[in-house]
Amino acid sequence: IDADRVALVRDGRKHSKRHAQAFANGLKSTGIEVLLGGLEPTPVAYHAAWSRDIPAAAVTASHNPPEYTGVKFASPGGAALSREAGMAGVQGNYESKDFDRGGGEITEANLGGEYAGHLSTEFESDAEVVVDAGNGAGGKRAKQVLERIGCDVRVVNAEPDGSFPDHLPDTETEKLKEETEGELGIVLDGDADRAAFLVPDYGEVSPDEAMALFAERCLDGDGAVLADLRSSKTVRETVEHNGGKYLESRVGHTFISERLHRNNEIVFAGELSGHYYFPGLEAPWDDGIFAAALMADMHSASDLAERLQDLPRHPASPEVRPDCPHDLKQDVIEHLKQEYSDHELSTRDGVKVHFEDGWLLVRPSNTSPRMSIRCEFDNQERVDEVLEQAKEIVNEYIAENT
Repeated sequence: IDADRVALVRDGRKHSKRHAQAFANGLKSTGIEVLLGGLEPTPVAYHAAWSRDIPAAAVTASHNPPEYTGVKFASPGGAALSREAGMAGVQGNYESKDFDRGGGEITEANLGGEYAGHLSTEFESDAEVVVDAGNGAGGKRAKQVLERIGCDVRVVNAEPDGSFPDHLPDTETEKLKEETEGELGIVLDGDADRAAFLVPDYGEVSPDEAMALFAERCLDGDGAVLADLRSSKTVRETVEHNGGKYLESRVGHTFISERLHRNNEIVFAGELSGHYYFPGLEAPWDDGIFAAALMADMHSASDLAERLQDLPRHPASPEVRPDCPHDLKQDVIEHLKQEYSDHELSTRDGVKVHFEDGWLLVRPSNTSPRMSIRCEFDNQERVDEVLEQAKEIVNEYIAENT
């Protein structure tokens, strides 16, 4: 991407400040002005890309253990950058060492303040909220935004600490359950682009349930909702009941981000991993803090526990992730196509097997040497039966070929 300016933020890992400074110096040496936002959650970078229409980046390893590092990129407008849309070019430039030369500059910018200002005008809530920031990058901005919209907020594990002394910065709710006593509970991951929820008088909200609630809020008689193909029929039925069009995407936040930026019909998108996107509410990026503020707004406006109880129910398995070498993943998929050749199959991402009473999805992980298995049926007995069958087929094939 040709650009004169780039927005840059970083998370709170012990090496992130050093890496962000090196990244900024490298951009400066090519003639680019770097708008340096400091320690901020990744959605601040996405907001800067959207509001300023410039590329942006966040130095972060998200929910991974302390020793990891990485960079997330966004193109102008806020779309996450996939390999096809630009990351392959970044790699090519790096390997060629053929960089532009110029006299750029590094300018400190209040990117986080601009982001918080945008979110704070969207919602209103008097909810009592407990946020577990996981010693990640999102605690300060989450507290600021939630207080500005009227919430009574308590943040635990608020201070960024790259050693993550309480727990890894993922969206597990077990620790938060010990902290909440009738408040709305929110867990952010390490860079706050994902969130999970505990609702009073109900308990943990599954990602499928959260997607259904958010879709219902974002739809206004028309529009489309995009969900990854692991999502429950609960989401589809809620979308269609509210007059929307249901669309499926392959798994991965870059794929969803790019697709919603190409389709103006999409008003909400979500993933089973807890990434939620809100293009219909002027936030076309994955944002745990935006999701938290919207959930607080809905919590004040209606009985969320009752609404959750009223959602359509379909028994589903957890996502089972057996180990599998990268070079064997596609062979596993081809083997499954043969095993289930007498069923209708979808092959957008791995293989999705359609049954009269449900579905089975087996796909390769995008980020680790594992497969992913999930299924959903009309009763729990069928869930257990098909899941065990699929696990046996996958594990036997891997064992025989490694």
